[in-house]
Amino acid sequence: MKTRNERQRYLAFKLVGPTTLFTIDEIKQVIWDSIHELFGVKGASESGLYVKSFDPKPGIGIIRYSHLFCDQLEASLARITKINNLPIQLVTLLRSGTLASLHKKLQNKRLNT
Repeated sequence: MKTRNERQRYLAFKLVGPTTLFTIDEIKQVIWDSIHELFGVKGASESGLYVKSFDPKPGIGIIRYSHLFCDQLEASLARITKINNLPIQLVTLLRSGTLASLHKKLQNKRLNT
């Protein structure tokens, strides 16, 4: 029986709150903590999660994850309400199958707003 390879997906998120106060390492840590609390070590290891980038000026970041972990990732992001006791919110902007198409969609979204 053939098994399908795990496919990667990309998600763009926006940090609503004081974006310039946080480093990418703090954001990575709070996302990992949320995933561990909700899904445990096994779920976290199956997520394929990698925070690729975070630009503090617009507050937009990009996460790579396994296509099987889409709903769990969004639940984990929605659960995050504070970083360093400062109120924030992580809002999903876009999802895409490739990094290039995600960047293209982000550019179109910025031009239209």
